[in-house]
Amino acid sequence: TITSWLNVRTPGARNRKIDLLVGEADASGKPDLEKLRFCVENKSVMTAHRNQYARFDDLNEALQVLHHAKAEAVLVATVIIGVADRVLNIPDRVKPFYKTKLAEFNEQLLPRLSSGDQTLWEQFAWAVSINRASDSAKTVEKFRQLPTRSPGHTRYVGHDLQSIHCALASVSDGSDGAPMSMSSSWSISAKSGRNISLFTNRDWVDTFEH
Repeated sequence: TITSWLNVRTPGARNRKIDLLVGEADASGKPDLEKLRFCVENKSVMTAHRNQYARFDDLNEALQVLHHAKAEAVLVATVIIGVADRVLNIPDRVKPFYKTKLAEFNEQLLPRLSSGDQTLWEQFAWAVSINRASDSAKTVEKFRQLPTRSPGHTRYVGHDLQSIHCALASVSDGSDGAPMSMSSSWSISAKSGRNISLFTNRDWVDTFEH
């Protein structure tokens, strides 16, 4: 029987969680990596681009472990890279102050995010980070170093699909931000086995749990 699992810890890869596994279960009901069919791993680097190395290592190490377990499994990696001028980091910088006030966070702050409330930038100015175009460009190039493989070439270690999304978005879904033209540093093209897309607005409110 084919089953799916979310957020599964795998051996190796610093025991990090894999976002989605599809395959067969072992006798205990846990995923049997030797009977893995499909895997998706998602990463984001919205700001603090020095974290690109840890995210890269997570994807690369998971790739090695899963290929060793089941070379025929379809392996997919998606990466969201922040190329906005500035980023309001809600999960890492703001949410920790609401540990004892989660109801207030969920009922008062989250609706403001989804409504595109621009006053958040002033209220949480201390949680805003500035991105340099060169930082984001280097992060894109770093993730493009991850190996891919052609269909049927299961003897090679590589993702069957890598999807790199360069996100320039505003509070919070990108529908209300001023357009921003793409600079020459973002003249990037997709290689075999990779998709690269660009969202086009000026600012980004980070609501991801990394």
